[in-house]
Amino acid sequence: MKKTYILMSIIISTLLGVLFSYSTNAMTVSPTIMEIEAKRGDVIKQTLKIKNDSDQAAVYTISAQKFISAGPDGNPQFVTGGEDVDLVGWIQFQNSSITILPNGIADISFSINVPAYAKSGGHYAAIFVNQISSAAPENKSGLTIASRIGILIFMKVSGEIQESAELASFSCPGFSNALPIEFSYNLNNTGNIHLRPQGKIVIKDMFGLERGSVDLNKNNNAVLPGQVRTFKVQWFSVGENSGNAFWEQFENEWENFAIGKYTAILSIPIGSDSPNLINQIDFWVIPWHIAIVFALLIILTVIIAVIIVRLLKRRKNPLEVKRTVKK
Repeated sequence: MKKTYILMSIIISTLLGVLFSYSTNAMTVSPTIMEIEAKRGDVIKQTLKIKNDSDQAAVYTISAQKFISAGPDGNPQFVTGGEDVDLVGWIQFQNSSITILPNGIADISFSINVPAYAKSGGHYAAIFVNQISSAAPENKSGLTIASRIGILIFMKVSGEIQESAELASFSCPGFSNALPIEFSYNLNNTGNIHLRPQGKIVIKDMFGLERGSVDLNKNNNAVLPGQVRTFKVQWFSVGENSGNAFWEQFENEWENFAIGKYTAILSIPIGSDSPNLINQIDFWVIPWHIAIVFALLIILTVIIAVIIVRLLKRRKNPLEVKRTVKK
């Protein structure tokens, strides 16, 4: 009994410790993304909100850092250097740190001073809100960052704006047994401003009839200048059944039924002065799980029919023998 009590005490203490540490480090920052348009020489005033979601007062520091695209998945990469000629160097905070009471909310004001030499097009930075906590006794560094949240800033400086892009690739599996069909396309931003591609992939069957469409950028993700970003979207009717068992695949094929040759037509409008980027690919959908089941049903039906016919013949033959004997 004593061992059980000790074990339960340890479990409860651990859970309380986890919950306490989470609530201590919790915060909410809004907005998470800022889209700003400006002209050379403008002074832009902005505000962000910080909420202390913990039950203790907390200290927050605010800083800025440049970000670039880190690869085809679009994750931002934060870098240092070049702050004097880019957006990071234009940002000035009214206060670089603030203390917020438990469950309190504070506004952080900052300004963006756009210089006269600013280049036309896109400029990008992230504002980081760092929650500071006391370091552990064995740590001599004094303070540590308990949690960190970033706000992405997309700034467009007016002037010679170039909205242009190239469709690097457009693909999907050439053969599938059922929906969903995953389409993948790579968009290369060759302009000087970030792009948020819009448009659809229209799917037509072998008779030219439209069977469905897919939004190209449902999450409204951005492609930075000089970036080649990969987008993946799916076409389905009901939803994907992730099971690999035969009958799970059969159910998926039945609910998302498609059969035959299809053509996917992609169209992306890029700015008012550029023609749409258009491409198309063909693919096949053969629901072979359904085909196997129906083939087996047909074979079973034929076998049953043959058996019935033979039974009927056997019943008929004795009658014919009796008639022949009587004659």
